[in-house]
Amino acid sequence: MKKPMILILVLLVALFVTLAPALAAEPDLVKLWVVNDTDGEVQISLSGEGGTYYLAVADGTTRTFTVERGSYDMRSSVCGMQVEGTFDLSTQVHVRYLPCWGSLTNHGEPTNEIVNMLAPPPQLWRFQFK
Repeated sequence: MKKPMILILVLLVALFVTLAPALAAEPDLVKLWVVNDTDGEVQISLSGEGGTYYLAVADGTTRTFTVERGSYDMRSSVCGMQVEGTFDLSTQVHVRYLPCWGSLTNHGEPTNEIVNMLAPPPQLWRFQFK
């Protein structure tokens, strides 16, 4: 009776040791929410180790994208303007594009960021102009 219990216990420990690293690992995908408050389509191009993504968000809408975790070179176009920069997607991020010619009261906060094509974001933000 003791041998089967010991064998089961050893198998359970072995199973736990095998699966624990996989269960503790961070997911490889993160969510990116893009809110478009402009009067034109927002286009975002991301290129990095996680792949290349071409994202489009119609005016007045919100879209959720799932992308590979990582850092990307970014190109963003809206309101007849284009900016290039970097985008750190090591965690989920909310990005809101303000009306094209509206004033920017603040840049939001890291991971909940507000973009105005005329005003570069603070250095701590994940969405950065070059």
